[in-house]
Amino acid sequence: MKKTMTTNQTIFTLRRAFIAACCTLLLAVAPALAGDFTPNEDGTVTDNASGLMWQREDDNITRAWQQALDYCDDLVLPVDGGYDDWRLPNIKELESITDDSRYNPAIDPAVFPNANTSHYWSSSTYAGSPDGAWYADVGYAYYPDDEWYVDSSPSYAWHVNFYGGSVGSYSKHGSYYVRCVRGGQ
Repeated sequence: MKKTMTTNQTIFTLRRAFIAACCTLLLAVAPALAGDFTPNEDGTVTDNASGLMWQREDDNITRAWQQALDYCDDLVLPVDGGYDDWRLPNIKELESITDDSRYNPAIDPAVFPNANTSHYWSSSTYAGSPDGAWYADVGYAYYPDDEWYVDSSPSYAWHVNFYGGSVGSYSKHGSYYVRCVRGGQ
């Protein structure tokens, strides 16, 4: 009887140690699972995986595609003598900030507060039409591969809809939100 109790105590102690180790590992890994973004005090967000720096909050103004390109090109952030090399992100960069575990918006609001649950322009032209570009939908993300990028038209541009995270294209004369990025390419 005494030997059984000692064995049970040992098993109980080992179980507790195993559970503690698992919890510690989960706490260490959880931030990486949620995305590896660091919100900065200066109104920017750093993507630690890609090295890109993002505009943390957009200005809540919709623009046609060319005006979106111009807005990012003219942006200085932080406002008091900050970076002046901002640009409109390509479609893959823009889609990389969507969070497919979220919906309405499909982006982490702790990292990107006040995100519109609507379409955001990318710099990627829809290849068959010079007047088009990709945009992003931050609602829900559901595209598992890159094959849908091949259908194109240059009078359109790609976008992401941050309501669901879907990607589509629309006339460059349409009006969508803008979130600028710097670095990469």
